Amino acid sequence: MDKRFHKKGKLLVAAGCCCILAAAALFAYNGWISAQGARQSGELLSLLKSSAGASAGQTERADPALDAAGASPQGEKIASASVGGYDVAGTLEADAIRVRLPVISEWSYANLRAAPCRYSGTPDTQMVLLAHNYAEHFGRLKDLKKGDSVTFTDVKNKVYRYRVVRTETISGDDLQAILSGRDWNLTLFTCTYSGAERVVVRCCRY
Repeated sequence: MDKRFHKKGKLLVAAGCCCILAAAALFAYNGWISAQGARQSGELLSLLKSSAGASAGQTERADPALDAAGASPQGEKIASASVGGYDVAGTLEADAIRVRLPVISEWSYANLRAAPCRYSGTPDTQMVLLAHNYAEHFGRLKDLKKGDSVTFTDVKNKVYRYRVVRTETISGDDLQAILSGRDWNLTLFTCTYSGAERVVVRCCRY
């Protein structure tokens, strides 16, 4: 009898130790996730401040085509995080033109002054991003070439990798041409300096 109780006691102690270790591991994991989130938020905030600073001294110019289109035809929701007063969807990187910028989840003139914005879609469907032609925003977009790499990292740290498949120039009042087509996963666009046309870059995931 005593032996059975002794054995059962050992099992209970072992089970208790396992529970304590599991709780400690969970606590450590949650701490790691929290630290990761804090670091990512800090990086996004730093990027956002740098990106917003690029608009200093720039003149705001209305875009008749965007005004006529009204609100973004987004439909699909995208995960975002509140950073510096903006709902940020992730980070866009294009090493070939030295771009690393936060992407705001919805476009408006105020948001565009701060950073590139999502116009429509999601990374899992077809996403369209727009930005001003500020030198530190999409001012060098026209220099992207076929085969160049573009990366979008969402707020959950999921990475989407793309290759540029073509760069084109479209009439400034033809938004439908920007949104048309099914042979691409990501479109980036901005105005030319005259405002009469738009530089459009098409990318496919790989």
